[in-house]
Amino acid sequence: MPGWRGLVSNALALSSSPVSWALARRSIVTYGAVQHVDELTAFVKIVRALRPRTVVEIGTAQGGVFWLFCRLAAEDATLVSLDLPPNDRFSGGEKKSINLQAMRRFEQAVHALHGDSHDPEMLQRLLVVLNGRPIDLLFIDGDHTYDGVRRDYEMYSSLVRPGGLVALHDIVRTPWDACEVHRFWGELAADRSLSPGTIISRLPSHFGGIGMVTVR
Repeated sequence: MPGWRGLVSNALALSSSPVSWALARRSIVTYGAVQHVDELTAFVKIVRALRPRTVVEIGTAQGGVFWLFCRLAAEDATLVSLDLPPNDRFSGGEKKSINLQAMRRFEQAVHALHGDSHDPEMLQRLLVVLNGRPIDLLFIDGDHTYDGVRRDYEMYSSLVRPGGLVALHDIVRTPWDACEVHRFWGELAADRSLSPGTIISRLPSHFGGIGMVTVR
């Protein structure tokens, strides 16, 4: 976040919750999360209150947000990453394997499922890992096309428990034609029964924004 506006935005995020800000910033600086620190700080505060016991992230890349979820989830939580194999990733920084097991805390169970999240086989693999447990937090940050993000939501949101949270990253309109998360988010947010909410950085940006709905 360059310039004085970035400094102000960063300071406001810090003052809103020093602990949440510190976790968000570390996930970005140390673990490579591609996020805006003010957006992520606000999201951290929500997830900290949720204290999820089952987390599924679609699109993990360098593992920055996954590391953060390990810090925020219950000590005995199950956390699952669904992502393309490193060499097949379209984005997300360096195309190398990440040791997600090293990120877990205490008695947490971490599972890395590599493959196409749209493949029905991936859904079956996830069901085996969950072993009947409902998802408390589903974070969708994988395929950013309209059809891709819609497919991820339709395939996996039904596994989220009532009262659980589904979050989508990159809901802000971008200059890239292929990135249409904003389009699907607009349709999803129109369903007021889902109590949609957004976290948008104070600074104009070509990416970012987190949209959230609560499963009923």
